[in-house]
Amino acid sequence: MRRTNREPFGERPLSRYVLADLCRAAAAEGAGLVLPDPRASADLLECVAVADDELSKDSDYRAELRAWTTGGNRHDGLPSYAQGPRCADDPAPVRDFGQHGERGPVHFEASPRLAVLTTAGDRPVDWLRAGQALQRLLLTATLHGVSASFLNQPLDLRDMRHRSDPRHRRGHIQMIMRLGYGPTVPRAPRRSIAEPV
Repeated sequence: MRRTNREPFGERPLSRYVLADLCRAAAAEGAGLVLPDPRASADLLECVAVADDELSKDSDYRAELRAWTTGGNRHDGLPSYAQGPRCADDPAPVRDFGQHGERGPVHFEASPRLAVLTTAGDRPVDWLRAGQALQRLLLTATLHGVSASFLNQPLDLRDMRHRSDPRHRRGHIQMIMRLGYGPTVPRAPRRSIAEPV
């Protein structure tokens, strides 16, 4: 079963074979998977951290995030850096949605493997294609024992400002992910079908 994993991942790298399989999964649905090198990954993580800081100052954003998360959320429902204050040597701004209680700071992997899902366009048909590609990619990752978590703060910030990013030479960014080998995590709580409808 596919589950988002917001825990630290191990340092074991994903093999070229696994990465190629994930790229094929995205391509099968008409999307691309960009695998940034370590320098580009560091720049992307900095972009995520800046967006996360800016989003945390927006009361409407915090209210919407609170409405979509369940159970005793820490930080009043704010997106957080893992399970507490971000450590200076901890590069992964991961939202925990209040699931980890008061465990204190947790150190994430030193060099997270990031992946960026892209589409050729940025219209509703491309968003549908991105969703299908994301599901195929995540199911393929699960088959390889690979965990995933999302770092979509820059995309949330872009959407809140009703602006689109200029097209990157490799497509429009639809999702930013952290991939790796993580611990088994419990099923996330779900709202009843009647509640969101």
